[in-house]
Amino acid sequence: MDEKLKAYAGLSKKRLFRRLHALALPLGRLGDARGEDSGPVPFPGGTDGSQVFWPPAVPKDPPDCSCTMFGERLLLHETLHCLLGHPFRRPPSGRETADAFSRWDLLCDLAVWHMVKELAPELFPPELSGLWEEALFLFSGRLSGLLPEGLIPEGGPPAGEETDGTAELELKLLSVLSSLDDHSRWPAKKPDSRTARPGSGGGGPGDGWEALARSMRAPGGLLSPDPGVRKKGRRAVGARAGNASFHPVLTGSRLGDYRSLLLELASWGEDLHLSPSEFDQASYLYGLETCGIPFLEPLEYEEAKRIRELAIVIDTSGSCSGPLVQAFLEETRNLILEEDLFFHPFNLHIIQCDSKVQRDDKITCREDLADYIENLEVHGMGGTDYVPAFSHIAALQASGEFTRLSGILYFTDGLGLYPQEKPEAETVFIFIDSRYEAMDVPSWARTLVLRLEEPKGTRHEY
Repeated sequence: MDEKLKAYAGLSKKRLFRRLHALALPLGRLGDARGEDSGPVPFPGGTDGSQVFWPPAVPKDPPDCSCTMFGERLLLHETLHCLLGHPFRRPPSGRETADAFSRWDLLCDLAVWHMVKELAPELFPPELSGLWEEALFLFSGRLSGLLPEGLIPEGGPPAGEETDGTAELELKLLSVLSSLDDHSRWPAKKPDSRTARPGSGGGGPGDGWEALARSMRAPGGLLSPDPGVRKKGRRAVGARAGNASFHPVLTGSRLGDYRSLLLELASWGEDLHLSPSEFDQASYLYGLETCGIPFLEPLEYEEAKRIRELAIVIDTSGSCSGPLVQAFLEETRNLILEEDLFFHPFNLHIIQCDSKVQRDDKITCREDLADYIENLEVHGMGGTDYVPAFSHIAALQASGEFTRLSGILYFTDGLGLYPQEKPEAETVFIFIDSRYEAMDVPSWARTLVLRLEEPKGTRHEY
């Protein structure tokens, strides 16, 4: 295997492991090799139960955050095929015909993509979106034996019953599914392959996978039939919103000084403030002494470079522990208390978000801050999705609530779904020391790491 593919496969496995920790052992069982195109249709990737065969064209460029989504999707798909025993079994009819294997391939893929949509919906292929609901309804009754009991979707016609449009939909599905992965290397498709079911004790090639799958079907495991406890090893990225809340107590601690970064977001303008440099004290006092009134009034504004509008987003998802959210809020308070950093008045929105916007507090002066801290309640603890917060800020801009937004500061651990499009305002993702993962940060965003061990030091990463 060449070094470029080795690096790409390794990075894809690392990122998939971060999404689904329970896949550590299964991913370790799969080696990597580059596949070959054998016909007019490019080889999309596949497995033989011991290796993942990558498409010849992947990767075309060095691994980066924008291209490894394909790698994660392929790895998860092939790993689930192996855990569910698909590559090691023949169609239940026992007929060695092309049609039987074609139907078997389709049902195996439907079972796996159903699991992908359940475990990591962000990796579900968009090519299937338009066909998925109808496909799952029509073929759900035929997935028995391809998924653990309790994971088979309900509804749809019974197995073996054809309905209008089934044949046409099957052809469309086969066309799409064959472009997503290839089953030609499955051991069960070899003429001399064993037909023993994995785990039957016959020493078949799938017995090792069956042992892993058995452990994952235990309560709380990744293949557990109980959706209420199927959370072990799963990181809630882009999952449902949380409904937990707590009241943090801010202590005034400080992690770092990022005033220089904020001044970069500032702009020049007039601030309602005394301007001593332009105040003629001699004339002012002379008027008071001679006439009882000052000849010159002090200016009530000055030109200054400050922030007028700012959006701060606090990640309140489950991957950010209570102490981490507390650190985010501490830094937010310290920022607002900075001298000469904001115009008077200013427009600051503090937004709490996990996989949905949980709360938006508007602050226009320091008096508002005191009330905010006194009544502060954190909401969330669900999955992590950054898109809702950016959509909310865009809506505030469209409504005129923000007219001159200086920037967006997002306190997070970096383990979430990022928006694809760059927002209008400059964005900075702020992380705390080693408690973050910045691998997926888009190229249009800046990052800042606040170090716990050096209270006055910061590290910028652009």
